[in-house]
Amino acid sequence: MYRGAVADGLEALHIASFGRRFVAVIIDVIVLAVFSEVVGQFLKGGHVLNEIVAIGWLPLVSALYFTLFEGGASGQTPGKRALKIRVVDVQDDVSIGYIRALLRFIVSWVSLIVLFIGYLSMLGETSGQTWHDMAARCLVVDWPRAGPPSD
Repeated sequence: MYRGAVADGLEALHIASFGRRFVAVIIDVIVLAVFSEVVGQFLKGGHVLNEIVAIGWLPLVSALYFTLFEGGASGQTPGKRALKIRVVDVQDDVSIGYIRALLRFIVSWVSLIVLFIGYLSMLGETSGQTWHDMAARCLVVDWPRAGPPSD
């Protein structure tokens, strides 16, 4: 359950665990790697220009992938969908939109650069948020919502 300050009506949200989030990212990396390999086969030809294009390809495709999926109505990448988790606004349990999803992606790369500290921060945060969640004012929650506890 969300342990930080929440807006009315969000008390029933269950924060996705570190393990589920990690597995979802692994699935997304595999999807991106397969897609990039398929496209990379079309770029092969031994030309220097092709290598330059290939180097810039993965960050661009990754940014589009995470921004479009997480900023869309479902708030789910294929990996998040498989693990039944989604990204939602911290205040009203709806999509964060494309601008905040792009910000979330950019800050996630900063987290990577500083030895994953931004990712690991969720283990110490009462809200269960990473740096990129905090920057984009979002939560990653179990979806569909768990029902109220039964008596």
